[in-house]
Amino acid sequence: MNKNFFIKDVFEEISIAKSFDKNQLNQNGQYPFVGRSSSNNGLQCYSDVSPEDLTKGNCITISMVGTFKAFWQPKDFIASQNILVLRNKYINFYSALYLCTVLNVLLEQKYTYNRPIQKNKFINEIINLPAKNNKPDIEFMHNYIKSIYNKNSKNIKTNININNSKLKDLKYWKEFKLSELFDISVSKDENLQHSNFGKTIYIGSSSENNGITGYIDAKPSQKENTITIARNGSVCSTFYQSKPYCSSPDDIRILTPKFNLNVYIALFIKTVIEKEKFKYAYGRKLGTKRIQNLKIKLPSKKDGTVDFEYIENYIKSLPYSDLIK
Repeated sequence: MNKNFFIKDVFEEISIAKSFDKNQLNQNGQYPFVGRSSSNNGLQCYSDVSPEDLTKGNCITISMVGTFKAFWQPKDFIASQNILVLRNKYINFYSALYLCTVLNVLLEQKYTYNRPIQKNKFINEIINLPAKNNKPDIEFMHNYIKSIYNKNSKNIKTNININNSKLKDLKYWKEFKLSELFDISVSKDENLQHSNFGKTIYIGSSSENNGITGYIDAKPSQKENTITIARNGSVCSTFYQSKPYCSSPDDIRILTPKFNLNVYIALFIKTVIEKEKFKYAYGRKLGTKRIQNLKIKLPSKKDGTVDFEYIENYIKSLPYSDLIK
C-alpha cells in the first residue's frame, strides 16, 4: 500500500550544506565536490578542505537552483552553493535510489529556472511512497531496488560486437520538417499534476523513464507506435511509445508517423530530434508550430526521400541492438 507523505516526515534532517566556490579550490584533491549538476551524481571535481568543513555522507543532495536533481552521496563531500541535504539514518544505497527516483519526478514537474527550491516550502511538498503502519516502508524500498539492481546485470550479452556502418561515410543527407514526416497533435487527456495509480501509462514532461511520470486509472487515448515530444519542462525530450498511453496536453505533443515506423527507425529519429535541444529552454518552449517547422537531417535516397531502410539497418548494426524489443 502507498501513502502520501510530506517530505519533512520522510527525512529526519533537512538542511542546506556549507558551501564553497569551486573556482577558489584546487581541483585535484581527495574529496568529491558536489555541485549543481544533473549528471555524474552531481560530482564536478575532487578537491580539499579541512575535515570539519566537509558535509557528511549517507545523505541525499538536491540542487536548489539551476538543474534540479536528487542524488545519493555515500561519502563525505564538499558542497557548492545551494545544495539541500536530506537525511534519514535508516536509508541506504538501495532505498535511496527509490527515493531519488520519486523526488526527481517531483522536481521535474514543479521546479524550473524561474521557480527555485525554497527550503521552508519544499519540506511541505508531498511524495507518494510505500507505507507500513502509516510510515514510509524503507525496508520495502530497499528490497525492491535490490531485487532489480542485481538481476542478471552481469549476464547481458550481445551477438553484435562491432558496428561496421559509418554515418560519416553516407553520401546523401537531407533536411526534413517534422510536419513532412508526422501528423502533430495534442492529447485530450487531463493534465495531471501528480501520478495516480492504475495500469495506463501517463506521459508527462520528463527526460527519463521514457517520459512516463505515472500510471493512471483510465483508458488509453493514444495509440502505440507513435513518438512523444515535450514542449514544456524537459523541452525537446523525445520518446518512442510502443504501448497505448495517455499524455499531458500542456506538456506533450504527439507525433503520428506518415510512414511505416518501427522501434529502430524511431530510436534514430529520437536521437536526431534531441540534438536540437540546445535551441529551447524554459523561456523558449517548443510549441506546436515550432515542432511542425523543426527541421532534422536524415539519410536520404537519390530521389530526395528518406532512406528508412538504411536508418533501420544502421540501428540494427549497433552493439546490443539485438536486445531491443
